[in-house]
Amino acid sequence: MKKTLLFIWFVYGSGLLASEAQQVEFISHTMSLSAKNDSSVKKTIVSKQQRNVNLPMYGLDNNIQITPNDEAFFLDCEKNFASRNEASLFFSARAWEYLAEGQIDTAMHRFNLAWLLDKQSTDSYWGWGVLAYQKDKLPEAITYLEKGLALKPSNITLMVDLATVYIRSYQNNNNQEELQKSFSLLNKAIEIEPTFANAYMKLSLAEYFKGEFDKAWWSFHKGYDLAPDETDIEYLKQLLVKKEDPKGFFKE
Repeated sequence: MKKTLLFIWFVYGSGLLASEAQQVEFISHTMSLSAKNDSSVKKTIVSKQQRNVNLPMYGLDNNIQITPNDEAFFLDCEKNFASRNEASLFFSARAWEYLAEGQIDTAMHRFNLAWLLDKQSTDSYWGWGVLAYQKDKLPEAITYLEKGLALKPSNITLMVDLATVYIRSYQNNNNQEELQKSFSLLNKAIEIEPTFANAYMKLSLAEYFKGEFDKAWWSFHKGYDLAPDETDIEYLKQLLVKKEDPKGFFKE
């Protein structure tokens, strides 16, 4: 299945941005779906007394017990998909779609199903991280995104997502170590893919918070040259307040 990018924007304001809401681009991804319909596969029947479908891993972490209902679900998947891995990818793709539509609980359930089918599902950990970020549970978001990246260490989009959360967390606690982690992730993403515009934009933001405004402008222009339609206008305004555009291209 072909992967595409899905841009999800979260609005926040804190620290020096408290006076004006700052839109920060947070990327997740989805996959194009096959002709199979989500409703065509029997869904796992979950007792709320046993599992919480609104929590990652049903709230049971890795100690989840396989039930007869799970076995029936597995059998249905085996009938409809070539493998459990393919079924897992299908449900994670659906989860990203539900997340984009704002159907948070349904997205969580689908990420759980994807994980139930494949405990090494990067998408599940990634999705749980995005959902935690959406609820402003930053330490939890970092934990899940780090686990997802450990499974797919060369995934540059996930790297930038994790870096975004580190930057956001830095705004809350001024933890220099977290800001430095964002630099490491973003520089690695750029090393792997030098034309990844969003990595430059996030690098510019990290340099902004470090007070390196000349570098922030260089990274901003690099990202803008690669993908002008992805420009964060609110961030641009803040950068102009700190320092005029050395190229004179952008003005207040």
